[in-house]
Amino acid sequence: MTSVPEPSRLDGAQGSAPRRRNGRQQACEPCRKRKVACDHQLPVCSRCRRGNIMDSCIYVIDQPPQKRLKFTPPASPSPRLATQPPTELPRDFSPQPDNNVGYLGATSFSAVFQDTQTVLPQSARTPEQAEDLQFALFEEHPSSRSLSILRSIPDRATCSALFKLYVNPIDGWCRLAAQILNESLWITFGDVLEGTRTQDNLTTMAKILCRNSSIPLREEHTDPIAWLRSFSGQKMRWESLGLLFCYWALGTKSLPENAELRETQQLRDTDRRRLLNKYTLGAGMCVDICKNGSTANSLLAILLYRYGIIQSIISGDAKLAALTSFLGLHVTPPSMINDHSISSEMKRRLYSMIFKSDKVVATFTGRPPLIGSRFATTPLPLDVSDEELLNSDGNSLANSPNVDEHGWNNRGKIFSGTMMRAKMILTLIKEQILEIALQITPSGDTDQVLNDLRRRELEALDRFPKVLIYRDTDINDPDTDGPTLYCRVMIRLDHLQNMFFIERLLSKGSSMLGSEIIDISFEMISLTLIFWTHQEKLFGVSGDSEWLLMCYAAPAAGILCMELLRGRGSVATTPSRSNGTNPPITRSRLIQQLSLLVGFLDWVGPMAPNTESCSSVKKAVRHVLDQALNEGAPQVTAPMDWVGDFGVGFSGDMNDFFNFELLHTFDWLRPDGQ
Repeated sequence: MTSVPEPSRLDGAQGSAPRRRNGRQQACEPCRKRKVACDHQLPVCSRCRRGNIMDSCIYVIDQPPQKRLKFTPPASPSPRLATQPPTELPRDFSPQPDNNVGYLGATSFSAVFQDTQTVLPQSARTPEQAEDLQFALFEEHPSSRSLSILRSIPDRATCSALFKLYVNPIDGWCRLAAQILNESLWITFGDVLEGTRTQDNLTTMAKILCRNSSIPLREEHTDPIAWLRSFSGQKMRWESLGLLFCYWALGTKSLPENAELRETQQLRDTDRRRLLNKYTLGAGMCVDICKNGSTANSLLAILLYRYGIIQSIISGDAKLAALTSFLGLHVTPPSMINDHSISSEMKRRLYSMIFKSDKVVATFTGRPPLIGSRFATTPLPLDVSDEELLNSDGNSLANSPNVDEHGWNNRGKIFSGTMMRAKMILTLIKEQILEIALQITPSGDTDQVLNDLRRRELEALDRFPKVLIYRDTDINDPDTDGPTLYCRVMIRLDHLQNMFFIERLLSKGSSMLGSEIIDISFEMISLTLIFWTHQEKLFGVSGDSEWLLMCYAAPAAGILCMELLRGRGSVATTPSRSNGTNPPITRSRLIQQLSLLVGFLDWVGPMAPNTESCSSVKKAVRHVLDQALNEGAPQVTAPMDWVGDFGVGFSGDMNDFFNFELLHTFDWLRPDGQ
């Protein structure tokens, strides 16, 4: 391993704070990072004393690097990456200054000054101004927390096994990049991580990660290889390692309850829950280190997004949304609209994922979304394969022969970019639905707006490539593999969820349910049940059964329960079901469907996340089935005396059953203790 020179630390033993190259006294590290005035007192400045952070008050004297860090190309599926010659950091290397003020729009405090700055020569900056722009260093002496993270890294075989276990067709380029990171980790640091992990070796590795993370990550790349090299191998950062911990945690989540698939000793000797918590904790500590010392960058946004996914599974908040706007991911200047370099496409895909996740949280919690498309100009990502994206040369994607004039791929295949693009289109419509559902005071002709949204939703689905459209025959079609079936079912479910919300809002206040919403609800449950009844075909691409149940099946079950208790005999199908000819939804079919759903809910193991929420829905549906089967189908004329664990009574027309106000009860998105 190549050693990394560390800055000198100054304590109270010396008489005065050190001076910078311009002659001014050096600020202590906490004051310098926060860009506030420091009085340079020793051993602790007044500001740190008032803030009760005396242990952190140190003065650092930067020393030039004594040795170069040699870059080892990581193993990669990309021939270009594998054959690229090694590069080195020059002896006189110094990171570029970085204001790290993030994206600031036209109304910001600095807009006028930025316009003025563009006409000033670079030489007009004083040495003091240049010095103030320097970035913040990470820990000069890696803490026990850093070493604890490195000790938590699984062995090589376990890293590989866990990475293979988690397969998400919507993951996109993130998975390919993480695969390269996974391989480069062992190529570069294998001598540290294999065998006994000594304190000295781990400290050296931590110093390398700290030093790399202190260098602002370049955001504008046209060459995918240069982009991948900037955060892998011996340029690996804490953000990179945190992303790997997220994939190891998701791989652990995908382990079967009674795993025969335990290929390594670590998986054989440790239970799944303990491993999941261990790797999630590792990812969280990487996030904390990065937030405390790093300059904000897109890789950190990716890490926060992945970490938020894991947190939602086992237990975000507004931090990811704030970082998204800070980085300006929501804005694309007019001059860059037609730019399809690796940096631009990566940011568009990242923004699409974060935007979609924000609307999922808003739907679950019943709170307003944190990111709005009204203030965004970022276009949809291109529908290209991850391999083409990561092997593109410069801006070659702009004229890719594999993309039609509408931005879809013309190869008749489903890529992660296909799913991101399709889901973003549906999510943009869902955002407008949420604006109506969550508004306090109705404004304008709501019904007209909803009918327009319904028309746009159906038109959007009609414009999707045929390869994305689900057919009833897909389940038993041998030519339809698991990932393809998963993608088609998820697109159909997202479409039906939008239609469900539109119909619920149109029927709000009515004591009667329309045939459209019953039809939609029946199909939502039918599609969700596929993940249980056809597990073999979907093995490896679906591991979030609890989320699927609560997101799609639970609200739909509420509608079917309402219909069953009203005792209608038959509801004719409507044109909304365009997947084939379906028989009428009779009372018998309602009971069969809800009974299967109870079986799926009962299948969710006691160790699964949010098992209590699933259990509550199961009790509610089972109670309705008991009433329907044991007492016939009585008309509901009075509030029912059972509320389960929801804390919501069921009124005579049962309009409160599983509607928006209930969604905040899903505990994986609630802060601890609330």
